[in-house]
Amino acid sequence: MVFCAFKDQIDLLSTLSSFEIDMSFKRIRSKEMNEVLFATFMPDQCKIITLLRVFTSEDSTEGYYLLFKRAFHLIEKVSGRPVLFDPIHGSGIHGIIVDMDTKQYTGLGQYLSEIDPQYQDPTWQLQHIIIFCRVHFQRSILKAIGTKNKGSGLWSRMMSLLDCQSEAEYDELIKLLIQYESPAVQTWAIQKKSAVIKAGLNESCSKIQPHYFNLLRNHTNAVEQSHQKSYASGKYLTLAEAARNSAKLDKDDILQYHNFQQFNIHHSYRASTMEANYLRHMSWERRGCKRQRLSSTAESESQASSQNFEISHENSRSSSSQVADNESTTSSRNLRRVASTNILTIEQRRQELELRDLEAEVKRKEEEVRLKQLQNEQLELELMRQQIQIQEQQQT
Repeated sequence: MVFCAFKDQIDLLSTLSSFEIDMSFKRIRSKEMNEVLFATFMPDQCKIITLLRVFTSEDSTEGYYLLFKRAFHLIEKVSGRPVLFDPIHGSGIHGIIVDMDTKQYTGLGQYLSEIDPQYQDPTWQLQHIIIFCRVHFQRSILKAIGTKNKGSGLWSRMMSLLDCQSEAEYDELIKLLIQYESPAVQTWAIQKKSAVIKAGLNESCSKIQPHYFNLLRNHTNAVEQSHQKSYASGKYLTLAEAARNSAKLDKDDILQYHNFQQFNIHHSYRASTMEANYLRHMSWERRGCKRQRLSSTAESESQASSQNFEISHENSRSSSSQVADNESTTSSRNLRRVASTNILTIEQRRQELELRDLEAEVKRKEEEVRLKQLQNEQLELELMRQQIQIQEQQQT
């Protein structure tokens, strides 16, 4: 196992009461080597920060047990603070968000049971600290019933496991799924009967304090986005390449975090764009109305042409005087239709001009936001230069 993190990342991780864990199978070229990420979302600065990377060739319960044991020991050693867990120590970490990998959460449960003075078993430990990723839960449903059935009645019934108001209601729904659904869904439901699985999915089945459960993020979006950010520098890399690229990303993350903490500067400018979004929505609405009017005009013209054909057909069988009268009437109708069409054309042109003005306003707003973003980036670069100069002066 290879553990990668800067001291500042470890220090931050040691202060958190919850974090997220996930594994990537695409980062390393070797099929035997995978990357496990510890990450969190910082809501005050709207930023995802990677806290610890572990490159490991172990994909077993024992392997994950050793990973967690070594990771938490590393955190204690580097930060100088003990790692505490709320179910065991009454304070500290009260939630860890993971996917439903049996080997992963079982290894974590074994580690927690080992450090518990009361020697509670792994199941008890996990019921009191684990929350499973709902994104992975939804993927498991689609894997069982097929992606084309997303949003169907069966999909809704399976998703309802997340919203059961009691453990008895959860168990009853599982029983019905096993009794009435297809073999694939039955197999899926049997797996969800597990005491650990249902505790990690449903608040009513969890032993985590309700206040904490509601605060915790119920998906591993942070680590998945960290994976995507890492993939930007390449997939299936050598271990050395992956470690070097990760160091660059993580250094930027922690520097941006410190800039926010010290100077209240976000890693990118996030001005309110409510007005720009509103104007853009109006633009889309105008375009929709324009298409409807054009369609209505075309239909009216088609109906008028059909009526003119019928009138002409009747006129061919009428007397010469009637022909003259009908021709006069038809001509009058045609003139009115032309006038109506001209009015519509003028209205359409007016709407088009308004639409162009609206689009120009949206573009102006976007350019203002971009200018502010560039100014902010320049300020951040200047702060980075000052910090580097301070560090060089301290070294000399």
